[in-house]
Amino acid sequence: MKKALTKDTYREIKKSFGRFISIFGIVLVGVAFFTGVKASAPYMKKSADAFFDRTNFFDFKIYSTIGFNDEDIEAVRNTDGIESAEGAFVMEAVTRIEGNEKTFQIMSYDFDMEDDETLMNRLTLVDGRMPENPKECVIRSYEMQQYNIGIGDQITFESGSDSDISESISNDTYTIVGTVNTPYYLSYQYDSTSVGNGKIEGVVFIPEKDFVMEQYPVVYATVTGAKELHTYKDEYFQTTDPVKDKVEEVAKEREEIRYNELGDIMETYTGSRDGVPTVKWYVLDRNSHFSYVDYGNCGDRMDAIAKVFPVFFYLVAALVCLTTMTRMIDEQRGNIGTLKALGYGKLRIAMKYVTYALFASLSGGIAGCILGLISLPKIIFSAWGIVYTVDGMVADPEPLMCILSILIAVLVTVVSTVIACVGELTETPALLLRPKSPKNGKKILLEHIHFLWKRFSFTWKVTARNIFRYKKRFFMTVVGIAGCTALILAGFGINNSVSGMVTRQFGQIFDYDIAGTLSDGCDKEAFYTEYSNHEGINNIYILTQLSGTANNSDTKGDSSEKSVTIVSVSDADRYSEFTDITDNKSGKELTIPDDGVYLTYKMAKDLKLEPGDDVYLKTDEDEYVKAEIKGIVTMYAGQYVFMSDDYYREIFGKEPENNYFIAGMNYSDTHKQQELGAEIMDKYDVENISYYDAVKDNFDQMISSLSIITVVLIISAALLAFVVLYNLITVNVSERIREIATIKVLGFYDKEVASYVYRENIVLSIIGAAAGLFLGVWLHSYIMDVIEMDDVIFPKIINWYSYLLAFVITVIFGLIVNLAMYKKLKKIPMVESLKSVE
Repeated sequence: MKKALTKDTYREIKKSFGRFISIFGIVLVGVAFFTGVKASAPYMKKSADAFFDRTNFFDFKIYSTIGFNDEDIEAVRNTDGIESAEGAFVMEAVTRIEGNEKTFQIMSYDFDMEDDETLMNRLTLVDGRMPENPKECVIRSYEMQQYNIGIGDQITFESGSDSDISESISNDTYTIVGTVNTPYYLSYQYDSTSVGNGKIEGVVFIPEKDFVMEQYPVVYATVTGAKELHTYKDEYFQTTDPVKDKVEEVAKEREEIRYNELGDIMETYTGSRDGVPTVKWYVLDRNSHFSYVDYGNCGDRMDAIAKVFPVFFYLVAALVCLTTMTRMIDEQRGNIGTLKALGYGKLRIAMKYVTYALFASLSGGIAGCILGLISLPKIIFSAWGIVYTVDGMVADPEPLMCILSILIAVLVTVVSTVIACVGELTETPALLLRPKSPKNGKKILLEHIHFLWKRFSFTWKVTARNIFRYKKRFFMTVVGIAGCTALILAGFGINNSVSGMVTRQFGQIFDYDIAGTLSDGCDKEAFYTEYSNHEGINNIYILTQLSGTANNSDTKGDSSEKSVTIVSVSDADRYSEFTDITDNKSGKELTIPDDGVYLTYKMAKDLKLEPGDDVYLKTDEDEYVKAEIKGIVTMYAGQYVFMSDDYYREIFGKEPENNYFIAGMNYSDTHKQQELGAEIMDKYDVENISYYDAVKDNFDQMISSLSIITVVLIISAALLAFVVLYNLITVNVSERIREIATIKVLGFYDKEVASYVYRENIVLSIIGAAAGLFLGVWLHSYIMDVIEMDDVIFPKIINWYSYLLAFVITVIFGLIVNLAMYKKLKKIPMVESLKSVE
């Protein structure tokens, strides 16, 4: 008997192969998306870790105010825990490309040691060759794409200051012989500079021997055993942090030695204060390196999306599987009754359907896991490749995650099957062998609305009764379709929000074109007088802007500390011409108060602060001071505290520094803006300049990669929508086979039969899609909250066309499935379908 039941199970799979494939397909799509997106962040970070290991990327980057000699480097190299240390030359210079001045960073590289794996920050050749002769250089591949330059072109450098470039490098003109990628810079974001226009726009590498400097500006070091650890996991920093402390102790010892060596020479050094010579080390780990942190944040964003989007995706698939198996058991009442009458036990009968569900979900889950891991991480990694130059994706599969995702799929389908079986198996064989008694007919709600109901044609009255009479079928279908629409809308909404962040931050909130830091030696009055009347400047303002720390208590080192930019202004009305400060809840425009501070939303949220609470602030030189919060304001990029100069004096007990300027420009051309910036830096002691068009462009480039990822999400959601609709409509037709056969016997033509069924499906698709729009708004809002970062949040924007697209895509898929069902409806055998079980 066991063998016969096993054969019957296989026959059932073959007979209802369409339903089997439907369950298989839904599980496949759900698991593929879940595992693929969830694996993307680990794959990205593992790829970067492998790239850093392969190129021997530094663990520590050490700076000094006077540079390093060989003894300094040897002292670092001999520190316990340090594997290797080497000095490097780096400088900034200006060059002209197509008549436009660009500031480039020139870095040294020992090309003679190219094959030596101990060489730190090794370059990866992309095209051309490495320098072999004097006056040859290589350039980052990113710059080759950005500017109209290529291999074989020459590039000439100037110092960008009063000094001659020959004081730093032996040649001023180099021929580009190759393009490279470097672990030092993974993206388009570079270090800041005080040379040229204040914005580094390219990086070239020249032979180390071409530098004529006496001191190394920077020392790179690696830690013993660190390479074997994953750089984005806690174990890595648990290994490097103790060594960093030791290096800092050595640094302090070398500070005193170098001070005594230099003696009176330091009296003229610009790092001296009030005639007292100063020598300082700065030991920075990877967490202080922008490219490393930025790429890690990118992976975290993908991980944040993976926490929400795939889970909801999976729930929709699980719901439809539950519906499908429940309906299948209901259709199999007669077979179950026959098996019970033949003497089969409840467990054996249940195993037939459990095996059916198990095979469908297990095979779909395994295929989905393989497909998801092969495709989605690669697609997402390639999309981020627009921004980040990490060579080669390295797989980092998590077997437990794969097993868990498959088990969940199997568990959902099997449990739903068991639950459905329990209800049927409790009945006697005699009852099971009889068809279920139809539900008693009763009026639906629409029938009570007489003025509306009487205007319905006969066919629309039948359609309305069929839709609303069977509430369970109606609910399951609408929820399944609504979930798919919600996923599609959330995908479009993510794209809208990320795009809207750039527009709102750099077009509405920050309404200026250029900004810069003024040094203590800058003649600020002369600077303001000249450029407030300059033809290229339409508005300019000087304020105080400092880096600091905010906390919800005055406890030092508390885990709730947040880095913050403190802004203090003398004239709040003038400042509002440049920065739009609005209440985070009401959107009402605000003016900086004289008796308190405004806190940006993200910081207030992280520190759990509200208007009326106190926030504790400090700059690098101060202890914590208490400030009263007067309001929470909108800010999408960065964390800020805004106050008046009077309140600054009150809480900090000192005068504002007036060290920062912001200005609107009459030039829309980027090159003219940078030329004016270079003029400002040349005339006045300006430490650095930021161009907000460039910042906006950088965000736009980031968004372009996010847009590709969003497309992946939308396509996957649309694919799920298609599978869900196909499954629901297939089941709907299967359970109404006798009804459809009856109307065919009554003389309905094939097209009329199809219209009879299609009409219900289209109405259900429209209702489900409409409900999905409301659900999608909530899902989108939740996702945007989850993917917030420390310094970046996104506005919750869904454009009107996104609603339209999500709705239309769902309805179109419904129509496509309807057309695919036409052939099946046409082939329904009338006589066999109408046969009674008796």
